[in-house]
Amino acid sequence: MIAALCLSSASLAQNVPKIFECNGGVVADKETAIRIAEAILFPVYRENAIRGHWPYQVTSNDGKWTVDGTVAPPGHVGGRFHIIILQSDGCVLEIGYGG
Repeated sequence: MIAALCLSSASLAQNVPKIFECNGGVVADKETAIRIAEAILFPVYRENAIRGHWPYQVTSNDGKWTVDGTVAPPGHVGGRFHIIILQSDGCVLEIGYGG
């Protein structure tokens, strides 16, 4: 079973679509990072809770986009959201909501 998984993984690596090789990766800009973050965070934490943290703080470093909410709006308990997205393929590396 493990050998089959390794072979399957190696086979997939050889068939990487060209989109993953383009400059800037799949998540080439701040706007795309925000759209991905919202698409993931809205169903989990509620859209109005996430939008309440606008404007977002967005940074790019070492091939990763970090999107953080600003200080929690009045009446919200629990801090702010945080998500890290890999620039090359859009994979979410870290997600959280808290202080």
